[in-house]
Amino acid sequence: MFGMGFFEILMVIVVAIIFLGPEKLPKAMVDLAKLIKALKKTMEDAKSSLDKELNISKLKEEALEYKNSITKEFDAIDYHSNMSELNSILDPQSLMQTQEKTPTEDEKKK
Repeated sequence: MFGMGFFEILMVIVVAIIFLGPEKLPKAMVDLAKLIKALKKTMEDAKSSLDKELNISKLKEEALEYKNSITKEFDAIDYHSNMSELNSILDPQSLMQTQEKTPTEDEKKK
């Protein structure tokens, strides 16, 4: 208990009996127990609040990572779809097919 051995605890009790007397000692022990209980409760509350805050910040970081990865994927998809459209436009065979399908101005006049 607090790094104290049996002999040290016994000495504290003897000194407490001498200074407080046998009449006030039980009330002082009850008050000390209440104080220790309140301190433990306060420490547990602070610890749980800190754990919650740390967990919230971790969740925010993970959400930001997911958002960035999704954004990168959408950018990659847009890039690949634009490149495939560009490749189909620049492909010589598709160019010939589109030229064959589109009528010339002379054909439009007829």
